[in-house]
Amino acid sequence: MNTPNDISEKDLAALLGMPRKKLAEARTKLTSITHYRQQGRLIIYTPEGQAAVQAALVKPSENNTPAAPADPAQATPRAEATAPPRLLVKPTAGPRRAQLTCLRTFTTNERILEATEAGSATVLRVRVRSNKQFRPGMQFRAVHLDGTLWALDQDLPRSPRDNRFWPKKTTPTTSP
Repeated sequence: MNTPNDISEKDLAALLGMPRKKLAEARTKLTSITHYRQQGRLIIYTPEGQAAVQAALVKPSENNTPAAPADPAQATPRAEATAPPRLLVKPTAGPRRAQLTCLRTFTTNERILEATEAGSATVLRVRVRSNKQFRPGMQFRAVHLDGTLWALDQDLPRSPRDNRFWPKKTTPTTSP
């Protein structure tokens, strides 16, 4: 799942002002779980991966660290180590995502349904392509747009009733 601080390789290359091939070379030294992940053909870097790529690509003279004096007697011991390169990507607060439960659908407007967030009694409106696939009690992920208006999360498959991606609700069976 994407977090607000994640960034695609294309955007990171644009921010750093270097070709994507250099980023791909630096990516060979990173671990795929903590630094980046692949979604189809898209490479998405985590904040740790962004820092690691910048540390690998930034030259020491660009790191804003003063050069060591030639005479070791004039050198003063520094308590702090060299500072890590600062991130060029500012963390941003992305849209709020939540797990919602469908309350009811409308026959007059099939692009809207009512839902509620877990632990909240507030009724929310959710924009969908068609509410025919939704049933009361069905859970789905949504993105907050404005006020009480939400939209389906775009990371999901198209049909919420597709059994390959959406788990079926199991009802407890009683044995005679």
